[in-house]
Amino acid sequence: MRKFFQILFGIVFLFVCRIGLAVDGGYDKGFYLLSDDKNFKFKFNIQIQPRHEYVAKEAALDTNSFGLSRMRTYFTGHSFSPKFKYTLTVEFNKGADVRDAHVNFELADYFKVRIGRFYIPINREDVYSSVGLHLVDTSIVWSHFTVNRDYGLQISGKIVKPLDYAVFIANGGGNNPAKAGQNLNKEMLVGARLQSVIMGTIPSYQGDYDMSESPNIGLGGTLLFDFGADQETEGFSTFVEQSIDPLEDKILRGDLDGSFTWHGFSLMSQWQLAYNTVFRTIDHGVMVQNGMFIIPKRVEVAGRWASVFPDFPFPALASTGITKTGSEIGTGTPVHEWVGGINTYFRGHDLKLQMEYSQIMNVNGVRNVNDQIIRTQLTFVF
Repeated sequence: MRKFFQILFGIVFLFVCRIGLAVDGGYDKGFYLLSDDKNFKFKFNIQIQPRHEYVAKEAALDTNSFGLSRMRTYFTGHSFSPKFKYTLTVEFNKGADVRDAHVNFELADYFKVRIGRFYIPINREDVYSSVGLHLVDTSIVWSHFTVNRDYGLQISGKIVKPLDYAVFIANGGGNNPAKAGQNLNKEMLVGARLQSVIMGTIPSYQGDYDMSESPNIGLGGTLLFDFGADQETEGFSTFVEQSIDPLEDKILRGDLDGSFTWHGFSLMSQWQLAYNTVFRTIDHGVMVQNGMFIIPKRVEVAGRWASVFPDFPFPALASTGITKTGSEIGTGTPVHEWVGGINTYFRGHDLKLQMEYSQIMNVNGVRNVNDQIIRTQLTFVF
């Protein structure tokens, strides 16, 4: 940790020396330095989310533990021009790990280029920051279908006023740190997302903390094809026994999603699909999540239902940990999630306390094995 802050202060010092200009500094949703010509900016944030979790397991020993779901630092800003932005996110929960590292060239509203390591926007939950979740964590649908972060290139922008687009190409190794940013075969992941603001605006956080005076409606869809999804089947012995190269499994993914917020009420839903073109199997997922402020900007109740329907005898996505574990044969049993929670906001999403109860039914695709989970989490961001 000490070495990290030495590097941080070194970066700040070099920033000041490099620009050779008068610098303004202070706090505005993060500590910042800004050159007097506005062309150079450095901003620093810390996110800490301590959590207590009690899991009553039906087929194993119960667990009762404190921990940190996230402890991150964010470095953001721009160099040479406000159009040339950068983002660096470092996770310290289990040792220092770079989560996001990308530069953005915002050349026009209709043409923005991002290159580096970033979230692949495959579903609605990927669009929101982990700070802005109005339940403690993302759904089992997200866990099963998301690509998470990857190394690649994305071009995005606004086609016309209500319609945004994003097209991207990435390695296809997903969030597996063992890949170290390398593509282990010649194949790539390619995809595109369209998102439309039907009415109003789309909040950057889940829920409707701002108590919108008029309705906000958004729709989105993503289509993605991974020509060599090595992370899905590597080490899955059943596939190897059938003489299928685990580095050449090809996955087609699709998503339709939407959101609605108004007067403190929020509703979000998504439908996910993954088609394994090698085994010709299809997994489906559905999620519906809503929230309502019972005391404006202070107390919110929220709930979620999510289900993952894997194919039989092999799920299209084999190693996500939702529908099966290890090399066991899939049973095609759907996995369901029910969640209810209450949130107390002290200073918006930057300082809030969340408590929730959830039930996971048919854990790992084993019929009638149900886990119950109680979580309490504090979010602290400055």
